[in-house]
Amino acid sequence: MFPGDTSSQSHGINDSGVVVGRSVGATSNPFYTSGGQMQFVGSLGGNYGWATDINNAGQIVGISADANGATHAFLKSNNSMMDLGTFYDYSIAYGINESGSVTGYSTTAPNFSDAFLYRNGQMQDLGNLGGSSRGFAVNDADHVTGTSVIDSDGHEHAFLWRNEMLYDLGTVNGAVTSHGLGINNLGHVVGTLVFESTGELNRGFLYRNGTMIDVNTLLPDNSGWVLRDAQGINDRGQIVGFGNIGGEQHAYLLSPVPEASTIAIYGLIFLSILVVHFHARWKRKGDSRQN
Repeated sequence: MFPGDTSSQSHGINDSGVVVGRSVGATSNPFYTSGGQMQFVGSLGGNYGWATDINNAGQIVGISADANGATHAFLKSNNSMMDLGTFYDYSIAYGINESGSVTGYSTTAPNFSDAFLYRNGQMQDLGNLGGSSRGFAVNDADHVTGTSVIDSDGHEHAFLWRNEMLYDLGTVNGAVTSHGLGINNLGHVVGTLVFESTGELNRGFLYRNGTMIDVNTLLPDNSGWVLRDAQGINDRGQIVGFGNIGGEQHAYLLSPVPEASTIAIYGLIFLSILVVHFHARWKRKGDSRQN
C-alpha cells in the first residue's frame, strides 16, 4: 500500500507479473507494480480511483474521479490517461483484452446502467436483458460477459455478448441469479450462481457449448470441496475462484485432466487448491464428450 494508507487490494495481473489494484486510506488510489514497487497509475484530475485490469501491452483500465468529482472509466496507455466517457454521468471499466478493447458499464439514466464495449475510440452500448446490465470481462474476439437484471425482483442472469447480439445464459440447478465474471478466447464463460430461494450459498458455474453446469460437478466424488464461485478461465480451460473445505475458505485452481488416450498430447493435469492436490475430470459427469 502507499505510505499512510491502511489497506490495499489487487484486481488484475498480466503475463509479465504486473499487478494492478488500489491502495486505500482516506481515499482510494489506483496502483500498478514495477520492479517490486507499487506505483501510482494516475488520475483524471480527482483524488479517487482504482485499477481493475491490465493486458500484456501494459494498458490499464479502471475508474477515476475527475476534477469535478465525476467518476469515469479510464484507459491508461503509453503513459496517457484517457477518459472513456459515459452515456450519462458515471462509468467504470472492469476488463481489457489484448487489442485494448474495454468493457464495463455506464449509467444511461438515473439509477440505470448498461454494459459497454469501448473500441476504436467509441463506447458501444451492449443493451440489457430487461434491467440494468454490467460488463465484467472481454476476450480477444471482443466477446463480453457480465450480468443483467431480468425482473422487478432484481434477479440477474449472466449474459454473453457476441456478434452484436446479447444472449441470456440463464441459470442451472434452481439458482435464481447468475453473474458472468470471466471469459476465454474459446467463448467459455465462468461465474457465480446464487440460490437465494433455497438458502444455499453461491456456486461457481461454467458455460460452454451452449450448456451451463455447476463447476462442482467437475470434482471427484467425496472431494470435500464446495466451489463457491468461478472468477476466471484461461484458454487451457483452467478455472480459478474460491471455495470451502474443512470449514475454511481457500482459493482454488481447477484444471482439466484429459482422457488416457489424450494424455500424450496434453500431459497430465490436476486440480490444485493451495497446497491440496487431487485429480479432477474435466468432463461433465455422465457426459462422454470432450471439449
